[in-house]
Amino acid sequence: MIRDKDFYRSIFRLALPTAFQSLISLLVVMADNLMVTRIDPDGLSFAAVAQSNSITNFVNAAMTGLAGGSVVLIAQYWGKKDTDAIRSVCSVVLSLCVGFAVAVAGLIRLFPGLALSMVISAKETQVLDLGMQYLPIVCLAYIPFAVSASMIGMLKGVEVVRITLYTTVVSLVSNILFNYILIFGKLGFPAMGVRGAAIATVLARLIEATLVSFYFFKVQRSIPIKARDFLQHKRWVWTDYARFGLPVAITDAQWALVGMLKMV
Repeated sequence: MIRDKDFYRSIFRLALPTAFQSLISLLVVMADNLMVTRIDPDGLSFAAVAQSNSITNFVNAAMTGLAGGSVVLIAQYWGKKDTDAIRSVCSVVLSLCVGFAVAVAGLIRLFPGLALSMVISAKETQVLDLGMQYLPIVCLAYIPFAVSASMIGMLKGVEVVRITLYTTVVSLVSNILFNYILIFGKLGFPAMGVRGAAIATVLARLIEATLVSFYFFKVQRSIPIKARDFLQHKRWVWTDYARFGLPVAITDAQWALVGMLKMV
């Protein structure tokens, strides 16, 4: 048994904020599910949003996994204080996360019916129609979330975790506020139902990405890094990530994939 008190202090200092951040990030998605229940008494809106968000949960889990895979490499180089290698890993991870998000969002925008067919039965025509209003909009939130997830993963690798919790809390509060305004038509806005819920999520993720990016480039000093550093890709980083980081990403995405398939 480990008796070093500093070890346990480090665990609580790093692990607890990370756990809460992951939970609150999930609640950002669940806020849409819960708040649309008041739209119709039959629960059609809830069914459409919840089943559509099983796709969102999978995509988010995959991107979080891709970012989490970088922690394995970044932590190694952080111990060596090799900031050049960390910058190289950061560029690869951001490219992977954003590339994945753009590809998935693009496919959903082009083929929303095909995407929804994976989680909603063709017989549920009303639910499918509502899903067609929600998913093609909310999928745009994948892109700012990819930016946030990749940068949060990088910060975790250098033992910066509290700010990631704070920005996720802001995202949750923003989503709830925008949901209230846009779903039900408050403060002079028209009531947009499930479309409003989707737009609210996109806005909340944009706010989160903006805050994380500002902190990453302007505030934190653990890894001095500039935007142009993300344009530098080195072959050895891709190789190392495929060997050590990608298995972590696949493992993290498995539970969400199983959950999505169960919605069929």
